[in-house]
Amino acid sequence: MRSKRNDNGGSVSEYSRKLASEFVSSRRWRANYLRCRNRVGNASSCDQHVLRGGPMSMSYQYKECGLDNIYLANGYRIHKTTYGEGVSIQDTEGLHKAIGRWLVSTPKPLTGAVLRFLRLEMDTTQRDLAGILGTTEQSLRLWEKYRKKAIPGSSDHLLRAVYLDYIGGDGRIRRMLERLMQLDQLINAEACFQKNNNSWKPQVPCLPAESAAEAETLQA
Repeated sequence: MRSKRNDNGGSVSEYSRKLASEFVSSRRWRANYLRCRNRVGNASSCDQHVLRGGPMSMSYQYKECGLDNIYLANGYRIHKTTYGEGVSIQDTEGLHKAIGRWLVSTPKPLTGAVLRFLRLEMDTTQRDLAGILGTTEQSLRLWEKYRKKAIPGSSDHLLRAVYLDYIGGDGRIRRMLERLMQLDQLINAEACFQKNNNSWKPQVPCLPAESAAEAETLQA
């Protein structure tokens, strides 16, 4: 069967192939564009790391810190490993301190996710932090579990003060709170005071009445 001819004297099939070759570059460009747009964060599909849905589309969303609203404009490098893409971040310790300062200084209620971030930065267990905040370990676990829910106001304010004292203070606030926590754990505590010269002082350990009398006789 003879192929049809077009107005230029060439066959229709040859003309179609020629026409297709003229638009192949445009089709390839669009395919690359769609691949870059849809494959979020895939550096192999485009020249830059793109994250959709964030406030800064050209920045890196730092989800590794446990928060969903932290982005890095620079200071990081994406590289390939045997397990896929990896991210190297410069001065992680300084970055986390900057994040913590921003979180506690922002006039916005602290959430369970922020609570967990600050607790890990202070290297504190759930039990110890619960005691410092004046709550139970079970309650603090629930707060951290519900990541987007705000923690109670009193604990919110206290947590901000404790964290700022941790990164920039002398630790006085935390020591005071830990001392109060220890006092709260004393149930039916008894104290024995002894008069020495002109002052009264607590006696540790508290001696029985017979031993206390003997000690007073010896001192006399």
